Amino acid sequence: MTDTQHMRYAGFLGAIALFSLWGCESVAELQQISQNLGRNLQRNVVQTDGLRMEMKWCGVAADRTVECEFQITSLYKDVKAGLVYPKMQDQQGNEIRLKRKDGIVGAQTIVAGQPYTRRFIASNLPTYSTHVRSVVTGIVIKDLRGIKIGERPIVFGNIPEKPVAAIAPPPVPETDDTAIVSTPTTQTPTPAPPEATPVAVNTVVNSYWHGIIVPVVEMPGNQLTQLWARGAYIHLREDGIAGYNWSTPNVYVYDNANTWKVDGDTFTVSMSGASYTFDAQSQQTPLTTFINEGGLFKMTMARKGPKEN
Repeated sequence: MTDTQHMRYAGFLGAIALFSLWGCESVAELQQISQNLGRNLQRNVVQTDGLRMEMKWCGVAADRTVECEFQITSLYKDVKAGLVYPKMQDQQGNEIRLKRKDGIVGAQTIVAGQPYTRRFIASNLPTYSTHVRSVVTGIVIKDLRGIKIGERPIVFGNIPEKPVAAIAPPPVPETDDTAIVSTPTTQTPTPAPPEATPVAVNTVVNSYWHGIIVPVVEMPGNQLTQLWARGAYIHLREDGIAGYNWSTPNVYVYDNANTWKVDGDTFTVSMSGASYTFDAQSQQTPLTTFINEGGLFKMTMARKGPKEN
C-alpha cells in the first residue's frame, strides 16, 4: 500500500469515527454510511439529503493563508443549512480550522434551485502546508422554522487548486503616449448603454409580473393563501399602487394597501398586508424572498413584461 493510500485509508477511518461520535443508531446504519462516505472520499462534489454541495477550489497563498470556495444548492425545497466546524487537511494530513470569510455563523436560508457560494479562510498556516488535500466538515439542515431535520459529516477530496483568475490582479490598461500630451477636453463621458444596467431598477414602472405567495407552514382552509399559492398577475402602476388579477394580465384591481417601490438596490412589493423585499440587481429568475429570513411566507415574482391592455 502506497503512502497516499495509507493517508486515504486513515482519513476514511477518521471519518467513520466522526460518524460514530455523532450517534449512529445501528450497525446497518453505520455500514450504509461507510459505503456512502467511501464513494464520496475522492470527490469535491457531495449530494445528500436533497443538497448538492461542491468545494469548487482551495488555494494556499504566499502569505500563509488559505481560501476555499464552497457552493451549496437545495434541489427540492427551501431549507436552512450551514457547515459545522469545517477543517482543511494539508498534503501531510495536518488539520487547520476554517471560518467563513464574511464572518457569518449558523444556518442560513437556502431557496430551492438557487446555488449559494461561500468562502472559507484560515491564516497562519505552517510553512510546510502547500496545498489542501481535503476538507472535513459537518452539514446541519433545518426547516424554515429553525427545527433541525438532519446533520451529516462530509468529506471533500480531489479539490481543484484555486484558479489563477481568482488571485491575479486586474490587468493594467495600456497607455497611449499621444493621449498623455494631448489637450484635455470637456466632453461629457458617453453613458453606458441600457443593456449594461441589471434588470428591474428603472424598468419596473408600468410592468406586470406573476407573483406567488406560499406559507412556510401549511394553513389548510385559508382561502387567501390558497389563492396566492396559485398566483396572481400584478401590475406596478406609476403612482406606486400595485394592481392584481387572479387569472389574466389585464383589468387589474387596485387597492391603496397594495404598493410597490424601488429604493436603491431593493425592490419592495406589499400585498395582503405583508411586505416582500427583493434584490433589484439580482439576475435570479424568478425573484424570491421571504417576509424576513425564515419568515412565515415566501414570495416569488416572475417579470412578464410591460402592462397588457
